[in-house]
Order: sequence, then structure tokens, then C-alpha cells
Amino acid sequence: MSQDKNTLMDKLEKVPDDKIDNVNRFLDTVIENKSNESPFKLSAPIESMSLGGDPLERSKAASILSKMIKEDIQPPFTIGIYGRWGSGKTIFLDLLRQALDSNAFHIIPFNAWQYESTGNITYSLFKRIVLDPPLKEKKKYQNTLGRAVFKIGACWAEKRHGVDIKKTGILESLGKFGKHFQDILDESFNDVSTLKDKFKECVTEVLSSSKKSTMIVFIDDLDRCNPENVVNMLESLKNFFFTPNCIFIISADREVVTSGIRQKYHGSEFISGDEYLDKIVNLSFELFLDPKIGLKNIINQYKTTYGSLLGNHKIDFLVDAFELTKSGSLRKARRILDRFVLLKKHLDENNGSLDKDVLFFTIILQELMPQLFADTKKFSNNKILDKIPSCTAPGTNIQYEKISEYERIKYRYALDPFSKDLIQRFKTIQYPGPNPNSNEISENVSASIKFIESLTI
Repeated sequence: MSQDKNTLMDKLEKVPDDKIDNVNRFLDTVIENKSNESPFKLSAPIESMSLGGDPLERSKAASILSKMIKEDIQPPFTIGIYGRWGSGKTIFLDLLRQALDSNAFHIIPFNAWQYESTGNITYSLFKRIVLDPPLKEKKKYQNTLGRAVFKIGACWAEKRHGVDIKKTGILESLGKFGKHFQDILDESFNDVSTLKDKFKECVTEVLSSSKKSTMIVFIDDLDRCNPENVVNMLESLKNFFFTPNCIFIISADREVVTSGIRQKYHGSEFISGDEYLDKIVNLSFELFLDPKIGLKNIINQYKTTYGSLLGNHKIDFLVDAFELTKSGSLRKARRILDRFVLLKKHLDENNGSLDKDVLFFTIILQELMPQLFADTKKFSNNKILDKIPSCTAPGTNIQYEKISEYERIKYRYALDPFSKDLIQRFKTIQYPGPNPNSNEISENVSASIKFIESLTI
């Protein structure tokens, strides 16, 4: 027979905060393979040069979904936002958060990939939910929930990692307070339903303290995590986190997630990645992408924001480059533009004499066509970049083993219309006139490569 829950919590309330911290840090070492981070400290989010806004024109879709959440969806509920990497899922989540009323919902963003190194993103999500609320009496609030973290964390350590906290010596190190923790561990809550009840108590405490009726948790970049973590998170959403007053919104590449599910259950003919996912996600949306529209809008954003810095430089060439290379990742487009802005600023501040448009072209090569970039660097003395457009296919009697590596590379590009076309289009833009290919860019590109590699950006 377990002791009365209120009595047990009263006992834990008598334990000093530093003792609670010590035990929870120890649980971290078991569950998250970490030894120096308190569960009461949340890592700062990764900053980026994101310009915000709505480059993909999805504000209307976000508004419609937010209205559904406010008026039609009854928690507990899980929503899936699917799309390829770089298709703008994170931007859409930002728009959706803005469309939702923060006065009515307790909104918690969680980037699963940032916690991948902890070894247990599910436990990290639990701590993120209950230990980082924006409350005025934050210290007092966190200490109360810190005790709940101990109860759930101890069970998690045993269920997931086979570690019995009672046999580790940590409780003995707490002296007279160890008995209070021992009583909590003796309480029977090792089954999933009781764990779920404990989490429900935490959510109730969070919502009561924040004076909100519903908690909405945004889980981003789940598809970047390893399959084991992905499946554990999905299982926990269904069996542990699926509790009243909670809505979870997951953004991921559906194919990557279902592939991870198949990998986790490799060999089981009864497991379908799609069916598995559909049993957990109640409602899903696919973000289809027209790269050209999104790319043009992003370029216009950069022109507006960095107008004086970008001047008349030919950044619209990025549309041609994306079309030729079949790239659809707008995240990569932002990275190219961000790098150009930073490098251009550095050049301007140091009176650099590089051709800025060629520098932009070089960044495109490095990001979208890394093999062509590598060959350009390796054969810079041969000016291969200028010779590729005129390369012709080898004859049928060619003996490859007797020709140089440089000649073999030239023949390879003779059969690569995309590289030829990319170089020719850039030259046409860079050198308008009757014969743009008569102008050489190899030396300027080589100079840009040296400049890029001289900096750590």
C-alpha cells in the first residue's frame, strides 16, 4: 500500500532546493548522458540571420489552421505539418504561433534537434514543458515541479535505462533527506498510466500558474534526429504526453520520419511507417512548395533589408542556379545569401578588390555544386571553369588510362549540361554582349575561393 500522495509531496517540500537539484542532476547523467547541466537551465535557442516575414505566402494557411485550433480542435490532439527539408516548415510554425492568441494558450516551442546530443529528447521535452514557464514567481514554481521531475525521472531511468536509483548511492549522500526520496520511489507509479497521471498533474500546475486553459507544444526538426529518438518521441506523444489540455504540433519530413520508423522496426512485416505515424497524428497538412515563388520573395526581402550593401549585385542569378541544379531548399538559399552579405560586408570594410558578383557565383558553386567547386579549386591553373562550356565528348577510341586526370575531368563535364549551362548563364549576365564566353572568370573565381577559405564564417 503506497503512502498518501499529499503526505509524500509534503515530505519532499521539506527537502532543501539544493538537494533536489543534486538528485535531478544525477538523473540527467543517467537519462541524458550529461554531467554538468541542471535541469532548471534551458539552453538558449540557436540564433540565425532569418529575416522573418512570409516569403512563401503562407499567412493565410496559418490563419486558417489557427482558427481550427481555436474553434474546432479539442485537446488532447496532435497535428503534423509535413514538408521536405528546406520547404519552410519552421517559417510556417512561426506564422502559426503569431496567429494563435498567446493570451489564451500557453505556447512552448521545442526544437528536437537541439537536444539530440542529450541522448533522450523525450525527457528533454518533458523538462522543457514543466521547468521553463514565463512566470513571475519562477524560482518557487520550478522548485515545486522539480520534485515532480524527480518522480518521473527516476521511473524513466529505470524503465528506459535499467538504472535503479535506490541502488546508486545518491540517496544515501543526502543524509536524513534521503528517506523522503526513498518514500517517493516506493510509491507505485511505474506503469504508463500512472506516469501519464503525473505528467497531467504537472500540466495542470503549469496552466494554473500561467492562467491559461490549453498548452500548445511546437516540436520542430524532429526529422533531423536519429530513428531511435524519433520513435521514442512518437511513442511518448501517444502514451505519455497525450493528456487533456495539451495540443502537440509536429513539423517534419514525413518520408524521413516513416523511414526512421521502418529502420527502428526493421524485419517486422507488421509495421508500416505511414500507418504507425497516422495512429499518433490526428490531423496532418502537407506543405507544398513552389521554389521559384518562395525564392524570389526571399531575394526581395534581402534587397529590402540590405539594399545599400547589395547595391546592383546580381543576386537574382540565384533563381537560375536553383532551376538548373533542381534545388528546392529555401534554407540553402538563405544560407547562400547570408554568406554573401557577411563576406561582402567584410570586403567593403577592408577595401577588398574582389569582383563581388563572381564572389556570389563562387558561393553558389560551393553550396549547390560542390564537385564543380572542388574541381575548379583543384585545377585552377588550368582555368577549367572557362573551358567546361566548350568541352566535347571523347571519341570512341579514347584510352582513359593513358590521359591525365585533368583531361578525364574535362570529358566528364562534356557530358554534364547543367554545369555548362550554369557557367554560360552567369557569363551572359556578367558580361552582356555578343560573345560573353570569350571572357574568363577562372582567375576571379580562384581568388574568391582563396578569400572564402581565409575566413571562418
